[in-house]
Amino acid sequence: MTNSVALSPAFSPAVLPPSATSAYKSPIISQSLSLFSSQSRIKRPRSIKTIRCNTAVKSADLSSEEEMEADAKAKVGCRVKVTAPLKVYHVNHVPEVDLEG
Repeated sequence: MTNSVALSPAFSPAVLPPSATSAYKSPIISQSLSLFSSQSRIKRPRSIKTIRCNTAVKSADLSSEEEMEADAKAKVGCRVKVTAPLKVYHVNHVPEVDLEG
């Protein structure tokens, strides 16, 4: 008398006796087991993991926001001399966007 049970492939590794599971290995289970093996460990130097960024918040010359705004307003509309090739992009006029400042 044999005991035959029809099982879904998803349940077969968890329900079948150990002798039956050796013949069938689920790819998901074999992949998860390989993650913990010592062969798949990758050793990286610790210096790669650390990223440091330094940014300047304010310039040392200007002490208040009014001075910064005054300098910015003075630069608006100034003429500049272009000494290198310049790439110009043309955009359509959109009423919601003020391109002239």
